[in-house]
Formats: sequence, structure tokens, C-alpha cells
Amino acid sequence: MNRAAVSSGTGVVENDDGSVTIHFSPELSKGVDKQDWLQTNVGESWFTYLRFYGPTEAYFDETYPLENIKRVK
Repeated sequence: MNRAAVSSGTGVVENDDGSVTIHFSPELSKGVDKQDWLQTNVGESWFTYLRFYGPTEAYFDETYPLENIKRVK
């Protein structure tokens, strides 16, 4: 696995609205920025976690807009 993590420290590319789209796949897809890609291994499972450093009130009152991971093709 070449990239085991994506974070603000690794230089993710933000969308126009300030959100970040992270791509999980064995191969880097055409048109996807390498900074927003996590390599997965075919036939192996993986997990995600989100770590907040210095969370704001939005974390504590659960208004932070965190969406579920969505499968796309």
C-alpha cells in the first residue's frame, strides 16, 4: 500500500464548497488527484476513522456535516 492516510497534513485538494472527496480504490482513477486517493488492496478489507484535533462546538453538538461513505462507479 503506497498511501495509508489522507489528511489536511498530506495536502488534500478541496472541492469548491470546501469539502473533500476521498477516493478508495486499488488503482488511481483518471481525473482523481493523487492527494485525495487511498490505495486499497483487492480482496482485503479496510476501515476508516476520523480524528478531530481541537474540535469546535459543531463536533460536540453533532452539527458537523459528516456524510457516510458512498460507493460510486
